[in-house]
Amino acid sequence: MDKKISAILKEGEIRLTKSGNNRAAEESILLLSYLLNKSRFNILFNRSLSLSPKDIQTYYDWIDSRSKGMPLQYITGFQNFMGLEFKVEKGIFIPRPETEILVEKIINIISLMPDKVELCFLDVGTGSGIIPVTICNHFQNSRKNIHFYAVDISAKAIILATENAHRLKCAEKITFCHGNMFDCIKNLNREILFD
Repeated sequence: MDKKISAILKEGEIRLTKSGNNRAAEESILLLSYLLNKSRFNILFNRSLSLSPKDIQTYYDWIDSRSKGMPLQYITGFQNFMGLEFKVEKGIFIPRPETEILVEKIINIISLMPDKVELCFLDVGTGSGIIPVTICNHFQNSRKNIHFYAVDISAKAIILATENAHRLKCAEKITFCHGNMFDCIKNLNREILFD
């Protein structure tokens, strides 16, 4: 039997609250918005609509996973970073808000550099590719000549980072390397100077 969104959200909030989650109301809406691929406003505006049994079961599974402490990003498969949606997976580091400060600083420095100057950067431990993809995406429609080398020891991370770069249309500006620290850069058989 179908249940209304309002009742499902209330049940989700109750379950999260019982687990000690102090953001239960917010997270119950967030999880449902990712599940249905709708904005939070849309979810709240349509509280009287019903959901299918399949969506209800998936939602409650997600609520249970969150109640057991699984990060939201691993449940939804996404992390918003500086207005961009990045795919994330269990086993790949979830970017921290402090990383936005670093990326903003780099963007400011690059903005001050003359156009068309070749800039080459290295991101060791790229994870989901947040840093190079965000920076390259920011300068997508500019005359900045930026190229990143993104390295990770995890093949899974490189696959995910490459997917994020393609989704956000900046893969041509990033060379992804699977390997340990600088080893894979050395294997490219060319001398690279990083800015």
